[in-house]
Amino acid sequence: MKIASITLFCNESFRLAQWVQYFSEYKEEIYIQVIVNNGKPEDNSLLKSAFPSAIVLFSETSNMIASYNLAIKYILNNSDADSILQITNDLRVEKGGLSRLYNILYEEKKFGMISPILLKKDSDIVENYGAEIDFTNMLFRHICRNKLYNEIQQNIVYRTGLPGGCFLTKREVYEQIGLQDETLNMYSDEVDTGIKCANIGYKLLSTKLVKSWHQHIYPIGRKQRSRSASFYMSRNPIYIARKYYGYSVVLGAFWSRIKLSCIEFMSCIHHLKGKEAIICSLYSFKGCFTGLFMKM
Repeated sequence: MKIASITLFCNESFRLAQWVQYFSEYKEEIYIQVIVNNGKPEDNSLLKSAFPSAIVLFSETSNMIASYNLAIKYILNNSDADSILQITNDLRVEKGGLSRLYNILYEEKKFGMISPILLKKDSDIVENYGAEIDFTNMLFRHICRNKLYNEIQQNIVYRTGLPGGCFLTKREVYEQIGLQDETLNMYSDEVDTGIKCANIGYKLLSTKLVKSWHQHIYPIGRKQRSRSASFYMSRNPIYIARKYYGYSVVLGAFWSRIKLSCIEFMSCIHHLKGKEAIICSLYSFKGCFTGLFMKM
């Protein structure tokens, strides 16, 4: 077992102490730890101090997908790691969990990626048990959300998509499907990866035999997502529909996102959420039309 882990860090010193603690719980199962700093260059020394054995790469772009690709390329070109773990810096995995994920992943040749069941912060309430891609609008439908862990019956399930908090991928999968699509920048990359895996016959799995917890650690004072997040959340499902499918799916994705943008905008007005919330909702509209008309 030679698992290489990838974690992004972007001006998130408010998460650092907890991240060090979470990493210590699965450190012994990691062969190589790669951290990509796509924030401030001076944070490289902060990261090396917190994780002395890690390989810290600096990404000169704020593009999250390009930053992940930087780490994937490094691992493929400079190591003999046989699997790659993408894990966020605010996510806990139970001790011994990565070894169980690895063992399940390598039970069959057709298994390409696996994720643990994801629970809400410090609870037994399910955030998702994998996801299914809704091919009418190219959005994720998170499975078993808000159920109790003990209500989940199946130990291992097949899924068409795995949410991006934590998943383990065989090395050969990236060698065959290639790197992630940097046009996405952020959001919908899991949908794109799920489609690419399915197209060459790989199965995606999720298992309740390994628990993980998304701790959702945010900076003090944060009230809403950024303008760029609003833009990409709207644009990318439409872009992916155009990338793989025909007009009916493209229009379905556009209609779904424009409807959500309208709801968001009206909510901002009705609840007097303020200028920044309204601007973010307008960026959501911009994303819809950019996705529809951007060059492919």
